[in-house]
Amino acid sequence: MSAPEVKLRQVRPSDFKWLIKTALKREFAGVQYSWIEWPLQPIAAPVRAAAGPFVPACVIIVDGELAGYIGRSPLSGNLEYFLLNWAQGRGVGRKAISEFLAHHRAGDKARKFVIRKKNKRSLRVLQGALDELGWSEKSDYKIVEKPLRTVVEVGPG
Repeated sequence: MSAPEVKLRQVRPSDFKWLIKTALKREFAGVQYSWIEWPLQPIAAPVRAAAGPFVPACVIIVDGELAGYIGRSPLSGNLEYFLLNWAQGRGVGRKAISEFLAHHRAGDKARKFVIRKKNKRSLRVLQGALDELGWSEKSDYKIVEKPLRTVVEVGPG
């Protein structure tokens, strides 16, 4: 199986419906979003979609199909990303995160990725992206372990 083609592009107004529909997928409850955050998604999803063209935020395109999102969370201001189940694996998340951090955050301030301990796959993917970029802990990013989550702080864009 060949490597997938992974591209990022700035969120556009035409992505509005897709971003809302995707963010409200039940498969993200308890994994991408905690059970506390899940009820807020009907508010957060439209804000994410509406703000996307104006903030560092991209849709992730895999083999020509919309597959995910990476950018600022409308709830916390932290960085977040998600991929639909069909797009996960084969290095897609790692490629998307490294591309976003390297090329789509110009002028952005330092931000955090907050990953639930339960979501070990996302933490591995994020670490792989940081390694791919050649970034080193303490100078380019910082990892802070919390009881229920791991916080990865990345410098400004």
